[in-house]
Amino acid sequence: MTRQAEILYTTINDATLGCGKIKLNDPTITFEFGRYNARPIDTTKLKGLRKSLEAEGQMWYRPETWLPLIIPDASWVDANTLTKDFTKGSMMPILALTTEGQQRMASWVMASGQHRVEAVRQILADKGKELQLLRTEQHKTNEQNIDEGRKKAINARLEEQIKTKLADINDLQWWGVIVYDEGESIQVHV
Repeated sequence: MTRQAEILYTTINDATLGCGKIKLNDPTITFEFGRYNARPIDTTKLKGLRKSLEAEGQMWYRPETWLPLIIPDASWVDANTLTKDFTKGSMMPILALTTEGQQRMASWVMASGQHRVEAVRQILADKGKELQLLRTEQHKTNEQNIDEGRKKAINARLEEQIKTKLADINDLQWWGVIVYDEGESIQVHV
């Protein structure tokens, strides 16, 4: 390894606070993209990524897919909600901010990942619409004047589909993040 690579590796390692998982559809999180990667959303890339995520799954728990979160002050993250064990996968803790972090962080500055976040949000929105259609169909079935045995069978099928859809939505909303301390001079390296 070259000296320059060693310095870069050490700087990034020193700036790494740990990793955790977040819900991409958490209404309390406002993502900010563009400070470190000013690239706008490319609709062609977004469409391809979405297709890939739907076909192959999102594998949000794999380190190579994590979103890089830049924190202005390490004390703003609850250290108990981070791990440096990058092998935890889906078992990593749910990232949380301290009270001060919640008050001071108006947005979560991400170094990249705008296409991943947007693709998952679109998929979640579509799954939400599908869920609503199933619930509407269930409601209509209950209002119909049909044989109770048939109604029960239809409702059992719809209930199973609703349960599966809710599980899909629950799984899709999570994503891994790797958290960096902005104060550790990572700005030139991210």
